[in-house]
This record gives sequence, structure tokens and C-alpha cells, in this order.
Amino acid sequence: MANQPSTYFFIGRLSDPGSRFQVQDARLGGGLRLAVFWDAIVVSGPTVDPFDSFRSRVQRALDLTVAAYVFKTKNPIDYRLENWVEALKVSTDGVVGRFLRPTQPPPPIASTRSPINTPWKLAARLDQAHVAAKITENHVLALRDYQLAMLDPSDNAFIYAYRAVEDICRAVSGQPDIDAQAWTAMNNALNTTQQLTDPLRLASIAIRHNVQSPGPQTNLAAARANRAQTIDIAHQVTAKEMTRTFPWF
Repeated sequence: MANQPSTYFFIGRLSDPGSRFQVQDARLGGGLRLAVFWDAIVVSGPTVDPFDSFRSRVQRALDLTVAAYVFKTKNPIDYRLENWVEALKVSTDGVVGRFLRPTQPPPPIASTRSPINTPWKLAARLDQAHVAAKITENHVLALRDYQLAMLDPSDNAFIYAYRAVEDICRAVSGQPDIDAQAWTAMNNALNTTQQLTDPLRLASIAIRHNVQSPGPQTNLAAARANRAQTIDIAHQVTAKEMTRTFPWF
């Protein structure tokens, strides 16, 4: 409710029903908190903002957090929000989420200290950096585009992957429009080369412009034959930038 303090709990599911995470009270940016149990994911926090505005804020946090998890693990998952609860005059301090066990035997839930939970904690910290304006929108877009590349089974995955490389080029060069100087700035800063990124670039050209001539189609065929390695180019470039700018991530 607008102008009244409320605490919202947004409840969703990950697309991997075999998940066995146990993350409790991970701090996101802006006072939000994250919990992940098995394949359930919850973001909670207080607000006086209108519901639609706060929901958008939560979804932006989840978009980045889940994309960052995918980047750290190369595990192609997504999420969907299913329910929400509004509580008046309630604080999330000291609140621990719990979920009923599924009717079917679930996989053993991991300890809170299990390494499988670490990527979520790092992703939550990255959202803190985003809210504090210590990470650019181009970094966020690169992570989201890499996630889309991992999720899409079609040739469009190559477009998303190359778009992630372009996002990193903008982040490194500081230029909104990519030109030769921007690519040079990225390659110099990250020790990357055109030879590394060309398989993605050439496949992307063939798809985006529907080029049917033998050369572009050969490039696309090569990308298809080496799909995982071609998409991984986006991960390599993004990883170099994330290591350079956010070494803790």
C-alpha cells in the first residue's frame, strides 16, 4: 500500500527442480534479502513505495542475481515469480524462510556452508554493488545476455553471446557506440583479440542479416558444430572484465 510501511515477500521457483540450495538471509542491495531453498527463491524487504514500483525493483534484483549465478556456474537456469505476501509493520530482521517438503522425495538439501551456495552469495554481493552504482548497466547486461545465450536452444544464442561481448566492450571503453577504437580499448585492457571474438561475431552477422552466401553460412555452420565453445567466448571475455573490475566476484 502506498504511503504505508509494508514488508513484502516475493516467492518464486527456479527452473531446475533438482536444486538443493540452502541460502538464508543473503543481503541484496537496497535492504532486500534473498533466501533459496531447494528450487524455491524468495526476496523480501520493506518499502513505502507503490506495489508495482517495488515489484519492479525486486525483479531487477532477481534478474541480476540469477544471471550472476548462471555466469559463476554455467548452469543454465531461470526463475519465475509465483506469489507475494504483504505484511504491515513487520520487519525482515530475524525472519528465516521455511518451505514444506515436496510430496515427492526431494534431493538432499545442502548445508548452508556448502560450496554450491557460494555463487548465490557472490551474486547477492554483486547486486549490492549495482545498487551502490559500483557496477555499470553494461556489466549487468553482459551477465543477462550470457544467461540468455545459455538458455536459448536456437541459433539466437550466438546473438545473445555476441551481444554480451559488445556489452563488455562498452563497459571497458566507456563508449556507447562501438567502433574500432572501442574494440582496441577492450582488447588492450582485457588481453583479448579479434581472433578470439570473431567466431561469435561472424555467426551473429550471418543470423542477424540472414546472409545466405557460402562464407557466412560456413561461419554459422562452424559455430553450430562447436556450439558450447562458441558461446563460451562470451564467458571468457566477461570473466576477464569481471576479474579486472570486481576481483572478489
